Amino acid sequence: MYWGIKGRCEDPRHPGYKSYGAKGIRNFLTQNDIEALFIRDHAYELIHPSIDRINSYCDYTYENCQIISLRENVARMHREKKEERRIIKMLLRHWEWQEARNSRYSVKGVSHNCDIGVMAACGPVMAPVRVQVPNVTPPL
Repeated sequence: MYWGIKGRCEDPRHPGYKSYGAKGIRNFLTQNDIEALFIRDHAYELIHPSIDRINSYCDYTYENCQIISLRENVARMHREKKEERRIIKMLLRHWEWQEARNSRYSVKGVSHNCDIGVMAACGPVMAPVRVQVPNVTPPL
């Protein structure tokens, strides 16, 4: 578990680096911390224990990590991604509506690119998300 975290956060050749280290996620856990997490979270009772960051925008720290079952971790990840997509759609609709209202023109047929950052609760960390705004005509 420790070496997987270390690889994802520090090794650019690791397959998971682009989702962790490249986004600024750092590892502050030691092997002793992971052993303590196992004891604290009763991981020895789980069939497939998996490490989970409580706030997925923050680093791997003892306070921000927990050991849960792999099944629960995957389900949580899917729920978070679904919620993130919902929020991005809502922000894009609002942005398009504001843009059309302010400039008094229709954006139909015009494609816009924008960066939307999500401010993390753990400090001044921005997680930029590159999205393609769909071609729609917002209400005037």
